[in-house]
Amino acid sequence: MILKTSDIAKGVSFLTISLILALLVSEKDAIKFLFMLPNILGILLGGILASLAIIFGLLSSQELAIIHKTSMKFKNRDIYSDFLRNTRFDTLIIFLSTGFSICALLFHSVDLGFISIPLKVQVLLGFVLFGLFMSLSAIYDIIRSLFILNQLRYELSTKMEEIKSD
Repeated sequence: MILKTSDIAKGVSFLTISLILALLVSEKDAIKFLFMLPNILGILLGGILASLAIIFGLLSSQELAIIHKTSMKFKNRDIYSDFLRNTRFDTLIIFLSTGFSICALLFHSVDLGFISIPLKVQVLLGFVLFGLFMSLSAIYDIIRSLFILNQLRYELSTKMEEIKSD
């Protein structure tokens, strides 16, 4: 997956907005949010994985072959491979955000005795919000891709029916 300039700009925008929002939240509310976020991201990840499993289960080998042949013919690229690559990357973003949000709970009060890391909760909240925004963006991309894939599947199935009836 090659990052585009728009993806980098979106990430920088999300990071800026996240840090600004984090500074506006009280420490008590930030800690509450830090404790809720892993559950929220875990539920989102589970829902996306269940949706992907259903979609992958619905596509037959014949339909995949038709999708490949048609997309190479008209678009000169394999749409399904692009979908898989993008979905893998988006799922990785959600998974890493979930992991980071869990680690943020541990790091908000790190004290190793000889080393004390005074991380403000608002800074951690800013990075966790960044992960949340990136996850929501990834979920949006996955959902949009699923609709495009289903639309393509529908169009191909209607074309297959037309060919059978002729």
